[in-house]
Amino acid sequence: IEDLSNVLSLLASGVAAAIDVQSLDAIIGPSEPVEKFTIHWSNEYAKRGLRMAPRSLSPGSFEGRIAYATLATIPAPSPTHSSYKIQLATHDNVTELAHLYLEFLNGRDPNRDTLAVGLQHMSTWVELEQIWICRLDGDIAGYIATGRTTNRTVAIRNVFVSPKHRRKGVAETMTRAVTRFMLGAQPVGFEGAPAGGPPLGTKEEICL
Repeated sequence: IEDLSNVLSLLASGVAAAIDVQSLDAIIGPSEPVEKFTIHWSNEYAKRGLRMAPRSLSPGSFEGRIAYATLATIPAPSPTHSSYKIQLATHDNVTELAHLYLEFLNGRDPNRDTLAVGLQHMSTWVELEQIWICRLDGDIAGYIATGRTTNRTVAIRNVFVSPKHRRKGVAETMTRAVTRFMLGAQPVGFEGAPAGGPPLGTKEEICL
């Protein structure tokens, strides 16, 4: 444990010197080492006369769990919601998506970002063909965004459903649909899948 603490302290010192904390998206690892690392990292910034905002470096501020889906582990398509239309978002969807993105952020951190930032994020996801939408009753009921792409893996980064469309299976349906599509599973099991397979190539694992 003492050796681990020393290693994490050294790592934190190097990271603090080389990386702008505002550019960091997430710290991924077992909870205890991550917590120790963030404490060391915060201390490194304090030595430099910088005070970190609580949301920037606070152990447990936004925890999650990671699992992996493969062709061997994914369930069959859900017949219950097979009529939901799920498709890659286009630039025509950016404004509506930006408002949903701000709803997502405000649920975690009120007033963190502006509509302009939301538009920028969503435009980037659309340009990279890494964001999908599900429509219900004419609205975008929810979206699912991917990222951290490698030759064999891709991560589902963000899933959000509009409050008025919750409890309808939208998040589950989007997650199943995009996971099956990215893994090249057949039948895909949903309406709206683009022809020709995933734009970023078929993957072996989907990080959830």
